Amino acid sequence: MITIKKISDEKDLASAHQIRKTVFVEEQHCPEELEWEYDEESVHFLGCFNNLPCAAARWRQTSKMIYNRVPGCFIFYA
Repeated sequence: MITIKKISDEKDLASAHQIRKTVFVEEQHCPEELEWEYDEESVHFLGCFNNLPCAAARWRQTSKMIYNRVPGCFIFYA
């Protein structure tokens, strides 16, 4: 079963951070300072498959728009 939930605890946030670190920093060579930019003010989501974390997303609202690093996209890691 696939579930997606708004993150509300440190354990889930750590899982999302690990997925983002693996995908963006390690695999896509994104500078870490850019990956974690605006992290405190973002709303985070975690996707799970059979209760195992496998996807992460975040968004934040700015004065001009709602920002999603990759619009309409979750980051999946298997």
